[in-house]
Amino acid sequence: MKRALVTGGTGFVGGAVVDLLLAGGYEVTLLARNPARLQARHLGRVQVVQGDLSKELPALPAVDVVFHAAADMDFNLTTAQMQTVTVGGTESLLAATTGRFVHVSSQAVYGFDRHYQDADESTPMRPSPFAYCETKRLAEEAVWAASRAGREVSVVRPGFVYGPGDMRTLPPVLKALKQGQIKAHIDHGAFDAGCLHVENCADGIVLAGTVPAAVGQVYNLGDGRVLQIRDMINSLCAAAGIKEPKGNLPYPVAVALGYVLEGVWRTFKLGGPVPLSPFLAAMLHRNSGFSIEKARRELGYEPRRQWEESLGETLAWCEEVA
Repeated sequence: MKRALVTGGTGFVGGAVVDLLLAGGYEVTLLARNPARLQARHLGRVQVVQGDLSKELPALPAVDVVFHAAADMDFNLTTAQMQTVTVGGTESLLAATTGRFVHVSSQAVYGFDRHYQDADESTPMRPSPFAYCETKRLAEEAVWAASRAGREVSVVRPGFVYGPGDMRTLPPVLKALKQGQIKAHIDHGAFDAGCLHVENCADGIVLAGTVPAAVGQVYNLGDGRVLQIRDMINSLCAAAGIKEPKGNLPYPVAVALGYVLEGVWRTFKLGGPVPLSPFLAAMLHRNSGFSIEKARRELGYEPRRQWEESLGETLAWCEEVA
């Protein structure tokens, strides 16, 4: 029986990876900061080692492959604060484990300062003023340094991941839409969202850890189609029976407003995520057109879920947790 270690396995993407590994007959160990967050469907089916990527790691079992899906997702943090887990934790995990290492990176490593259309994996990573983008880039650089030192690594760069299990993106968006708090798209929302169903994402991650040709390679993952942000939001509204945003917010205005709101949140120490920040405005203003042809060609990756046919289950999940 093959053995796998998963970080982020109590979360959205990592949990879907665990599902596939268990279905494939793997013996799975989760490195989890809070074992109490283990998802109910995994109880009694996985081993759990308690450990925090921001601290010294405990002894970890020898495995055939490590799937590293954990990262700091607190977008209110600075780059220096966020890199403790995202960068330092990646370096610690590389040092504490053996076997093949699959790193779940992000298309955020390309930066949010330009548009992309059919961009492939040769597109260079770009330094960014945004903490999430920059720390994901630095974490990936640490993985490539390990590769140059002889570690077998593979890297995947997912787009915007959606579907059941999501707690951070669409559920709060749906809640805000229902409450009439989102009244406009940024520059008409006419940008490729780079969508990726969570099951497609997990497929690509597991393939990167099993296909021999993937060693030393990086792969963009997506649903393989163009879906504009406005179409995604408007179809969500239609399915939920609520009014879609009709207004338009020019990008420079959105950025300025984001700085104001970010300042208010920090000054008054308001809880929860900032409703609009320069980071969010930039993310919603980029064409995320990244080719998945390399993953198709080398991994046999083929998206099996799409936004439209999964909208019902995605909406049901959002309404359950929003």
